[in-house]
Amino acid sequence: VFYPELFIMIPALLRLGNMSLMNSYRIFELIINAATILIAYISFKNIFKSRKIGVVGTTLYTFSIYRLTALYVRSAVGEFCAMIFFPLLVWGIYEMFFGDEKKWWLSTVAMTGILQSHLISTELSAIVCTCFGIIHLPMLLKNKIRFIPIVKAIAFFILLNLWWLIPFLDFSNTGIGISDLR
Repeated sequence: VFYPELFIMIPALLRLGNMSLMNSYRIFELIINAATILIAYISFKNIFKSRKIGVVGTTLYTFSIYRLTALYVRSAVGEFCAMIFFPLLVWGIYEMFFGDEKKWWLSTVAMTGILQSHLISTELSAIVCTCFGIIHLPMLLKNKIRFIPIVKAIAFFILLNLWWLIPFLDFSNTGIGISDLR
């Protein structure tokens, strides 16, 4: 219940198709790497309006030691799935605050991908986004039209993920504990 399972369906479906467990996982890693490269390139290219910076940013992000360690050493499935969406979240936040506020949906897609991958990454992303918003609050107060896309992004994120959030929050309130009934 506490581990989002949307992306884990990919290797599960491969396994159900009679693929070996090892090959299912390796193909999953390949898909994750391809998605990370694609989303990072599109995000960096659009933030900096440069293909060269898009390639450099993607290379640095894709080959970062932390990401590679999570992927190949720790096999932290949820965490390396969430890492697909971090550049997209940065791009979405950039657009809402400084660019085309009509691209608020980028943040919604990114946070949904992060939530459906890894809870700790969701919490950390929410904290970073909140701090960013607080730091830029004076700018937002001068340009109040920027509040609307932020509210839209948050509202659509919640609505899009209610199917997972309601059972998660309900189960969280059950008072989970360990007891020894010997």
